[in-house]
Amino acid sequence: MIKSGITYSKKFSGMMASLTAFVCGALIFARSATFDLDLLIHGLSIIIPAAIIVGYLGFQIGKIFDVPRKKRSLNSMLKNKK
Repeated sequence: MIKSGITYSKKFSGMMASLTAFVCGALIFARSATFDLDLLIHGLSIIIPAAIIVGYLGFQIGKIFDVPRKKRSLNSMLKNKK
């Protein structure tokens, strides 16, 4: 894992959660002609769980990229086959 700075898991999590909240909010609020309390509560009841779920998925994807890859040489691969 990367010791300094923001890790990929946090970057992907934040990016995907904010993008989901923006897209869902734009779609929900653009479909309505009026902006009232019922629309706001309905929209937030969809946006908040969607952003949390997609943010968690982004966190898991980022954890995959945080794991350092070990480069194996050809000699070590040939030794393991024997």
